[in-house]
Amino acid sequence: MEAIRETKPHPLTAGNMAFDIELGSITWNKVIFNDKLQLLLKARKNESKQDNFLPEKDEKNYKKILNVVRTLKPIVFHVKPANPEDGSGFFFQAFDVIDENKTKLNPLFDALFFCSVDTVKKLLNYEPKA
Repeated sequence: MEAIRETKPHPLTAGNMAFDIELGSITWNKVIFNDKLQLLLKARKNESKQDNFLPEKDEKNYKKILNVVRTLKPIVFHVKPANPEDGSGFFFQAFDVIDENKTKLNPLFDALFFCSVDTVKKLLNYEPKA
């Protein structure tokens, strides 16, 4: 996964509520502060190991990560294509809450804001071995 470059602010950081790309735009309804973004980046690294974005309840960082989920979960991201012929767009949220103990980072959110273009292309073109 590609790290956030220090020279260019991440599109999710405070002050931004829109992200324009050649094919369209992404907007959202709430400012995301850098401290939440940094916690999100740290927590997402462990999600695949534990099959859950949330750590175990007895872990030291559980409350901080739960707070990140509670803060970001209500945010709705709207994707609107630049070409009206491509449709009206769609919306998504950062997390998929499975139940009160299990939360997953939405793969679309992860791909759009944290993965490099090369990584996304590899994922889309992946063919499992027979």
